Amino acid sequence: MLAAARRSVSCFFSLILVCAGWGLLGLATFDYVASQFFAVIPGSTQMQIWCGLLGMAISSCVTFLGHNQIVQEILPALVARLPGYSLLHSCCSWLHSILKRFYSLLYQTADVIFCVGIPILILTSMVGWWLVEEVNGSMLLFYIGLISVIAVAGIYNNAVRMLALGYFNGYWIIDDNKLAYPFEAPMLVDETTGLMLGQVGNALWPMMIIVGVLFYFCYWLMTCRRFLAEGDGQDQIISFEKLFKQSLVTRLLVLAILLLGSVAAFILISAMEDLINIHCFFATLAIFWLDALWRVEFESEPTLCGDCRYLLSGQWRP
Repeated sequence: MLAAARRSVSCFFSLILVCAGWGLLGLATFDYVASQFFAVIPGSTQMQIWCGLLGMAISSCVTFLGHNQIVQEILPALVARLPGYSLLHSCCSWLHSILKRFYSLLYQTADVIFCVGIPILILTSMVGWWLVEEVNGSMLLFYIGLISVIAVAGIYNNAVRMLALGYFNGYWIIDDNKLAYPFEAPMLVDETTGLMLGQVGNALWPMMIIVGVLFYFCYWLMTCRRFLAEGDGQDQIISFEKLFKQSLVTRLLVLAILLLGSVAAFILISAMEDLINIHCFFATLAIFWLDALWRVEFESEPTLCGDCRYLLSGQWRP
């Protein structure tokens, strides 16, 4: 009796979270599309950012993490009873295949351009140091260091890879002299960093480090569990999950990291709301969802980033 009551309460709260998460995400998307593309309503960038972030956080947790009964069993069973379900299912399957094919091509293209473009960016920036007077040595060193960090992060994470390409190509498209942009890139990156420092001050770097550590920690947890699940380490998976379920110290440590990272992310986003490009923001949300659906499948295919990960791992050594 008590177990049935627990399941009912759990399903009820899961349903509320699912509705709240997808509702916030849908509200942010509707406001973005209606204001940016159709000019039907004035729109609020601040509302789009916060609703999108909250909706993504809630909906991703209840959709992709754990074995959520309401997402995996109850909702599909309810949808199957709707009139016209067979037609709706056919349309969704057709849209799913087209979207997956499109994202596969985008994933492979970004993989090649990223791995080939990183060395070219570094070479053109060094040439720009000689040709463009405004590009000084400190700008060049900062730019090369930033590119190196993005290169390593992008090799292991598709979202970083695509956003880095979008940032570069976005500036390249709006630049008046498109041929000169790769050589002037260190100067433009330095100007962007100056704007961010003007908004947040000297607290920018500590907050970015804290948020970066949070994302790396979450990514490490998910990657470790996925690697264990793909191998033969069922005992290791049980020990891994038991560590976070039964160890109070581990749970408090995880909670402290999440709270610290969340506070830092909140302050950082609040301070830089005016600098966030709303198109890049929604592109990030789209990449996150498409990655959550198909990244594992695409990573198993031959890719340049996969070769780079293999070289960095040192597994090729005799």
